[in-house]
Amino acid sequence: MTPLRLRRDLPMLLAAVLLAWGAISLIPAPSALAQSDEEDDDRIEFTEREGDDDDHDGDDEYDEEEDYDDFAEEIERELAGFEMYFAELEAVTRIMDVVQQVTEIAKDPDAAAIAGILAVNEHHEEDEQLVFLESVLDEAASPTIKRAIRMRLIDVYKHNDQFDKAAEQARLLIIGQDG
Repeated sequence: MTPLRLRRDLPMLLAAVLLAWGAISLIPAPSALAQSDEEDDDRIEFTEREGDDDDHDGDDEYDEEEDYDDFAEEIERELAGFEMYFAELEAVTRIMDVVQQVTEIAKDPDAAAIAGILAVNEHHEEDEQLVFLESVLDEAASPTIKRAIRMRLIDVYKHNDQFDKAAEQARLLIIGQDG
């Protein structure tokens, strides 16, 4: 199995193993843990129902197909709980990935400054962005940060139809002038 296929098939494989061990009804999904004690009685237990016989030689007609359908429905309900559980695990994994990425950015002062430069458009109108970016360009000590500010200024100048200023910032980037 390739890793991608294994990742897709893992929930079904795990559910099949747990079902085979008889542990599937003993492990509630995380969403089931939030239910009240009254709702816990509604959990599906894979036990023999009252009146079920293995020999089925009573007067009642035994419908094996109906019994199989009931069993299949019970399994589908159990698997739905596991799908929810794995979806919650995947969401937590994605959140942890974002936390790790933000931590890595925060460790690098230049990367953190560039993230701040990219976020300027969320906090300022375009005319305010120009004033802000032009002021921090003079204050920035790092050549990397100055180049990132110039790249952002080019975009903002273009959006404000100030093509001559955008061209000047591009020229300064090309010649390597950081000041």
